[in-house]
Order: sequence, then C-alpha cells, then structure tokens
Amino acid sequence: MSTMISADTYNPGLTAQALHLPRADSESKGYWSVIAMPVITVGLLFSPANTLLLYTFPLMAVWIAVYLYRRNRPLYVGLVCWLWFLTPLVRRILDYRAGWTQPTAILLAPPLATCVPLLWLIPDWRRVLERRAAPLICVLVTCVYATFLGILNLAPRFVFQDLLTWLAPLIFGFMLSRHREQIVELFQAFEKAFIYGLLVISVYGVIQFFFLPKWDAFWMGWVMMDSIGKPEPTEVRVFSTMNGPQILASFLATGLIVAFNSRQRIRWVAIPAGLLCLVLSLARSGWVAMAAGTVYLLFSLSHRQRFRMVVAGILCALAMLVALQNPDLQEVMSQRFDSFSDVKNDTSFMDRVDAYKGLIDGFMINPFGLGMGATPAIAEDKVTVHRGWNQDLGDSTIAMVITTMGAAGALVLVCSLLLLARRVFLDASVNAVYTNTVRAILIGLIAEAALDGVVSGPTGFLTWASVGFGLALGIPAEDAQPEIAAVELTA
Repeated sequence: MSTMISADTYNPGLTAQALHLPRADSESKGYWSVIAMPVITVGLLFSPANTLLLYTFPLMAVWIAVYLYRRNRPLYVGLVCWLWFLTPLVRRILDYRAGWTQPTAILLAPPLATCVPLLWLIPDWRRVLERRAAPLICVLVTCVYATFLGILNLAPRFVFQDLLTWLAPLIFGFMLSRHREQIVELFQAFEKAFIYGLLVISVYGVIQFFFLPKWDAFWMGWVMMDSIGKPEPTEVRVFSTMNGPQILASFLATGLIVAFNSRQRIRWVAIPAGLLCLVLSLARSGWVAMAAGTVYLLFSLSHRQRFRMVVAGILCALAMLVALQNPDLQEVMSQRFDSFSDVKNDTSFMDRVDAYKGLIDGFMINPFGLGMGATPAIAEDKVTVHRGWNQDLGDSTIAMVITTMGAAGALVLVCSLLLLARRVFLDASVNAVYTNTVRAILIGLIAEAALDGVVSGPTGFLTWASVGFGLALGIPAEDAQPEIAAVELTA
C-alpha cells in the first residue's frame, strides 16, 4: 500500500489554509449565478420564447463558468458536473416544446464550460507543462496527430466535433493537476456534486421507468435506438437525464463509488436510489465498473471504513429486495440476468464478439486509423470501416482508440495511461480517503473499457477528472522529504 501523508504534514507550496474549506468570503462568491442559471433556463423552457434557449443556454454556461473559475473554483467544478448531469434533459424538453433540432447547440454547454480553464492554462503554460503532467501532454499530442489524420480522411465537421469531446475532459484534467494548492476543496465540490447528482438522476430514472415523460418518449421516437427499448412505461431501458443507458450507468457507478467512501449523510438515501437506477439501466458496463471499484475500496480501506461500507451495502441490499417485490422490476431483472447464464443466446454479447473479430481484420488492413472524427462519422453512417468494427465506436474504448488513432497513436495513448496510473496508484497522497476514491473510480472505468468508451465525451470527463485529481492529490517523490515520508496513515 502506498504511503498516505496527512495534509497538515506535507507543505511544499500547499498551505494548510488552501487544503481546508474555503474562507467564508470566497464561498459566497458566485452563488447568485448558480441560482440564476436554472431559474432562467426553466423560465425560458416553458415560455413562448423557448427557442432562445438553443443559444442562450450554452452562452450562459460559458459565461458563468468563466466567472466562477476566476472567483470560486470549487463552485466551478460543481457547475461543470451538473452541466454533464442535466444538459441532455434540457435538450429533450426543449425539443418536445419547440420541435426536434439536430444537431443542437445546447449539447455544447458541458464541453465548452469544461474548456473554460484553457483561457488561463495557455498563458500559464510554464507551470502547466510540469514533469508530472508529461503523460497528459503526450495524450494531447496524440489528439493533435489524430486531428491531422482526420482532416485527410473525414469531413471537417466530424473532426472538430470529435476533437471537442476529446479535448474538453483532458483540459479539465490539466486544470486539476495545475491547481494542486486547492485540490482538497476541489474534490469536496466534486464529491458533493456527485452525491446529490446521484440522488437526482436516480430518482428521475425511477420515475422514467414507471411514468415515461412525454419529452423522453418524443426523443426516443426520433433517435430510434432499439437498444433502449420501447417508448412506453416499464418497457424502456432507463437513461434518466443522460443520452443513453451506458453513459448513465458510468455516472451512476462513479457516484456510487464516491458515496460509498463519503461521510455525507445524504448518501444513505442516494446509494439505494442509485443502485436501483443502475439496475434499471440494464447496462452491464456500469455494473462491472461499480463492482470493480467497490472491491478495490473494500481491500484498501481501514477496518472502520470497511465496516461502514459493509453496513451501507447491507442496508442497500435490503432496500433493493423491497423494491424488487414490484412485478415489473422482477420481470426486467430476470430477463437481464438470464443473459448471463445463456451467453450464446445473448444477441448483444454475440454481436460484440463478432465486432471485435472484425476490428482485428480491419486493423490489419488499415493500421493507421481514420483519425479524429471517426466516432461521429460512423455513428451517422457517413463512413464505412472495411471489415472493421460494425457498431458505434462509443461502445468500446479499444475500438475507438484503434479506429481513431491507429497503431502509433494507440501505443502512445496506452503508454501514457500506464504512466499516469503508476503515479496515481504509487505516489504518496495528501488525503488518503480522497485518493482511495479516485483510484476506485479509475479501476471501475478501466474495467468497463471493453464495453464502453471511457476516454472521450461524458464518460471521458469521469476518466480524466479522476486522473487529474489523482495527480494533484499525489506527492511527487522529489518533494517527499525523508522525515515526511515516515508519516503514514493506513487507508
């Protein structure tokens, strides 16, 4: 187990004041903007001028993100998390009231707000390009290489659309790594947003299963995704406020891992609701992520923390048993779990196996990849991968990386991730609890990589945020003095 050093002991530029809660005067800054944005959004959604929201929503998100990043960085982190949680729902309600719009500018709000720190990271490049962040820089260079490759092979709109989904989470990771002096309060904001977000999206997901809102049914009718079921109550694979069950499951798994290792009292309500919603998503990738992260926590926590986690798990299991007395829930769950015992008749599983076989054949024919833009182009059937992956690239990190970046780019990306993982898992930490949570999230996301795309888009936000937190919470070996390194806290 790696050394865990208390925040009060280690201080190479991290002041004790910076490692605790922000001062009262800084806490009050920016709350008016956080309150104003949902008020304006709801007001416009249900007004005759609702189409104005198409552009005012992303503009508001960027403007408030700029303001908060300068005035109250923890609040900025919370804003970004909530934008990823709720923006797809805002889009669906607006489409239902004003008419279907594709593509829509509303979905630009989360990635653009996540990119806001770039305005300050570029002038501060000397401090950003530090040795610890070198693997992140390699990933960024790989994205640049894939962009040039994409310009040669694909339409520019696909290239820049895909590039934004890759760069936004990376920039967030750079931002966290840069602000090590404030990382504890930044993680506290992240933790709070995810626990409350877990409760909100889970409750909405359960409502969606039993009483499918009209805007969700309207959206399902337009996207025509057979994998998410029928637009009828109890016939839908829950996607809650997200754009799909797999994305929802990744966010739920992350929220559950955060909640399991948190002391927020609201977790006692959020965890059972999150588990039920995760079950209703029927997304096995999310189940794998939560299981892998939870097992890591069980082996890495202290006896006292482990006991609290087991108690929480038992209470949640009892709540789940009560919920599963509902016949609709029983039917949904029995059908999904039957697929585990009868894999050969599981159409989804067999399609994925065939797709991986095709991916290998396609890689042998074109080892250079298609470049940035491959994911949206394939999703819109604008390009065909000869004898390659025959599904959405978002369903597999392996397929996404190989098809987008080719052999050279994939090799650099994998090596960079291994170096990042080495730092996150082996370096000493300023906070044992937070570091264990971050490591558990990363393990969960890595475990689902073959079943979901975890390096770009919404799920990529989870991955690179975890990497950024891990780097910032860690103590470089060159900074850990011998007398400091002797101080250990059992995780």
